[in-house]
Amino acid sequence: MEITFERRMLNFGAASEKLVSQEEMQWKGETLGPLLTNNANKWMAQLTPFEIVVCEGVNSVESSAQSVSLANRCKGAFFVLALQLIAPAYNLMRRYTYRKFQS
Repeated sequence: MEITFERRMLNFGAASEKLVSQEEMQWKGETLGPLLTNNANKWMAQLTPFEIVVCEGVNSVESSAQSVSLANRCKGAFFVLALQLIAPAYNLMRRYTYRKFQS
């Protein structure tokens, strides 16, 4: 995307208040305030390495799906298939690990 940065982009809260209903404000309150600088790279601490690979891989699959190349589309399809095979076992392990640390 080639969008040039303008300083007024940082003042999105005022415009958002006009667009968001009071009902939504209850759960969207933080979205109107200033950007939280301590949230940078927060995902790295909360996601497992496998989850990070999945997120990055899905992004790669989406961009390769746009590709004309059959090889790229096949790689993407293989990645999605592999995820579908691995995901159930991973979810079981993740829930077990989460419960173990909660005890």
